[in-house]
Amino acid sequence: MKSDIIIIGGGIMGSAAAYFLGVSGRAGTVSVIKPDPTYSKATTPAGAGGVRRLMCRPENIRMSQFSLDFYADFQDVMATEDNPADIQFRRQGYLFLTSPGGVDDLTRNFDTQRKEGVPAELLDVSALHARFPSVGTENVVLACHSPEDGWIDPQAALIGFRKKAESLGVKFLRDRVVGLETSKSAVTRAVLQSGDQLTGETFLNTAGTWVGEIAAMTSAELPVKPMCRVQHFCAAPMRSSHCRSSRTKAAFL
Repeated sequence: MKSDIIIIGGGIMGSAAAYFLGVSGRAGTVSVIKPDPTYSKATTPAGAGGVRRLMCRPENIRMSQFSLDFYADFQDVMATEDNPADIQFRRQGYLFLTSPGGVDDLTRNFDTQRKEGVPAELLDVSALHARFPSVGTENVVLACHSPEDGWIDPQAALIGFRKKAESLGVKFLRDRVVGLETSKSAVTRAVLQSGDQLTGETFLNTAGTWVGEIAAMTSAELPVKPMCRVQHFCAAPMRSSHCRSSRTKAAFL
């Protein structure tokens, strides 16, 4: 089998890449290799679905701004005959909290965000309590609020990207990459668990948690490791919520 572009991994990154390549009309044939079409082991459905611009680097803020605008119009752009592409987009904002040890980082990031046009604001403890009385302020000295940032259903977004990509002619293959062949430092062929082989001109590694394993098939090393993220879910009525992070000196709501 042959395809011009082969994407390894069909989570939201791989499916989004497939969509943008397909909609460009200049990519040729595109194939996505995904071992589990139910996404039962994928990281995307486990995400919180936050689309925030409270980043520390200008390039990340700009990418997040693109994402925020794109997701706001997602349903209109991405709906297909068999999928309404309703990702439950809502602008309910982001709130970062910090203890004394994180004030410099939060303030420096805030300055970068404002320079990039993010309508964020710093809140001292009094302002934080007045604005969000349910948030516990023990050991909190400063907060950064971005009221226009959004939230989505990540599973719905993933399916939306995939369905739209398929409608544009992208092929999704249920298989697993078990080996990669190279020539002159370029990947030329993917060996699949089924025994099939897929040759291509361009390969994208969007395997998420497993990108390091895929890269190792070419003797390359990517310093990407799985990271545990903790989410707290509260049922109303809620008197007080406490959110702490022992590693980063900051937390977000």
